[in-house]
Amino acid sequence: GDILTTMQTSAVHTGAAVELMLHALIGALFILVYLAAGMMLSVPLTLASMGLAALAYVVVVPRFRKGFTQGEEEKASTDALAAYLVDTLAGIKTVKTFRNEDRHSAEFHEVARRFQHIVVRIQDNRILAGLATEPFIMALVVALVIVSVSVLKMPAVYLLTFFYIF
Repeated sequence: GDILTTMQTSAVHTGAAVELMLHALIGALFILVYLAAGMMLSVPLTLASMGLAALAYVVVVPRFRKGFTQGEEEKASTDALAAYLVDTLAGIKTVKTFRNEDRHSAEFHEVARRFQHIVVRIQDNRILAGLATEPFIMALVVALVIVSVSVLKMPAVYLLTFFYIF
């Protein structure tokens, strides 16, 4: 049984790795096509947009990492809650026999409190990310428009085409 489980897990991980590599390759291809199209319209504007995209990456990625960490904590808390319930409900007669209801109730409330705490933190992170991300991206777009019209003296048709592509 262990060998079969190991083989199945390895096959799943191998398939996931191949799929991930394929997605990365397709993403790289699209980036190259977008950059080529942008460079045909305006090299300075494309370079400016790449700089602003790098800035957005630096600002947004820490929020995603925090969300990922909180997601892992939520999964661990959910697993702990489910395991506690299964273990306690399976042995409920033993709990009643030894009169441990108060201790088990306190343990359950602690596990449930930790779960509620992480869920609230995740919701707070989602709200803050939504409030911060949209205005930040809008400010980047406005800055790009100002640079393209004022500094680069781009015609409006090129600018609209650029924003349509990107």
